[in-house]
Formats: sequence, structure tokens, C-alpha cells
Amino acid sequence: MERPFFKTSEELLVERATLLGYCGLMPFVITAFVLWTSPHVIPFGFAGQVMQWELYYAAIILSFMGGVRWGLAMMEPTIHTISEFTITRLTGSVAPALIGWIALVPDWFIPFGDPGYALRHVIILFAFVYLLVSDLQAVRDGAAPLWYAPLRRKLTFFLGLLLALIILRLIMWGW
Repeated sequence: MERPFFKTSEELLVERATLLGYCGLMPFVITAFVLWTSPHVIPFGFAGQVMQWELYYAAIILSFMGGVRWGLAMMEPTIHTISEFTITRLTGSVAPALIGWIALVPDWFIPFGDPGYALRHVIILFAFVYLLVSDLQAVRDGAAPLWYAPLRRKLTFFLGLLLALIILRLIMWGW
């Protein structure tokens, strides 16, 4: 069967979502680059500042992804009956923002001392993996479109690699 000359609206949506998703990885790419080129190319203090900005960005993206989960829960056909399933999805949509907040809590507020930036990034990484598992389940349940699963897998894979590079460099610095 021959493909039509023009793309369908769903194909355009998937293309744009993919492009925007990869653009959303740029702060992580920049941070990994800055950390791995510091202090030889990028000043050490500036690298630390970029890493903190990236940590804030990660918390924002976790909140955004939680909002996606909230939106999917609100679209459930059972929302009018307030099923346990919908309540679970709504509750799960708040968790990413709270995890992002935990990763940003100042060290003076933590009773057992500063966990360090590497551990804060590990927390962020686990939150994104949690979201991936949750989003894949939403696709299996029919609550999210089929094209969403491969996109989330790819984005989380690359994000995981970037966060692993960031975490490794922070461990090497004792941060």
C-alpha cells in the first residue's frame, strides 16, 4: 500500500511530540557536557551552577509529567463514578512533583545531613523510571495513545544515560 503524500494529523502530532521531547533533554545534555569538561574548559564554579539549574529543571519536568498523568486520569471514563482506579491515578500523578521537591530540599532542612547532589540525581532518575512504568501501564490500559509508549521508552533511555553521566561525574567530585 502506498503512503499518502501528506501526513496524517496523528503523524504530525507524533513528530512534534518527539521533537519537543528531545528538545526537553537539552538541559541534561548541556549539564553532562559542562560537568565532564570542567574544570579544564568550563570553570568549576559555573559547572556547579549549571548542575543546580539542571536539578531545578528536572523537578519542573517531573511536575509536568505528573500533570500529564493527572490529565490522563481526568479523561478516564469512570471519572464520574470516582473509581479506585481513577483515585490511584490521580494520587500517582502528584508523586513526581513531590519527588522533585524532595530532591531540591536544602541540606540544612534535612535531619540527617546533606545527601549530596549525586544522590539527589539518583532520586530524580528513579522518579523518571517510575513515570515510565506508570505511562507504559497507561498505554496498556488504553488511557494513553499507542504512540506514547515508544516515545517515552526512547526519551527515558536517553535521559537515563545522561543522568548516569551526571551522577558518575558528581560521584567523582564527591558531590
